Amino acid sequence: MGGAAGQKNVETFERFCNRPQAIGRHADVRYVRGIVLEDRLDPILIWRFRGTPADGDFDAFYAAHERMLAAGAPFLTILDATAASLPTPAQMRRQAEWVAAHAEALRAQSLGVALVLPSQPLRRALLCMTAWRCVPGPHVLCPHMAAAMMWAEARLLIRSAA
Repeated sequence: MGGAAGQKNVETFERFCNRPQAIGRHADVRYVRGIVLEDRLDPILIWRFRGTPADGDFDAFYAAHERMLAAGAPFLTILDATAASLPTPAQMRRQAEWVAAHAEALRAQSLGVALVLPSQPLRRALLCMTAWRCVPGPHVLCPHMAAAMMWAEARLLIRSAA
């Protein structure tokens, strides 16, 4: 599509990619201080991080993931760190431990993880971290939300073709 209509579609997509929503089937985990869940595009779950969430916020984040794993349905995760600050070293350790403890279930149910991180130096640093390399299943680092959404759509198309 070109011209004015094409430009309007791009602007609409960009607005969609950058607005937080809190609706859907996981009503009890829609909003946690510093972490917002968008689940209206089920099975795509978009977690938006704001600043450095408190440890209790991460507790709720992990509890929500455990409920999703217990439900047994496949899902694809987009972690939007566009407005996030670096987690604390303790939070990074805990994340690596949580992923390791749930690796089998994540391999079985996760269709993939896209991390939206606009900073190229931070993306490069993350590629060197063991925690990111150990994510079970397909995963990708994206410079913006549109790239993550395209990757997610491709993953869903691959799944539906199989």
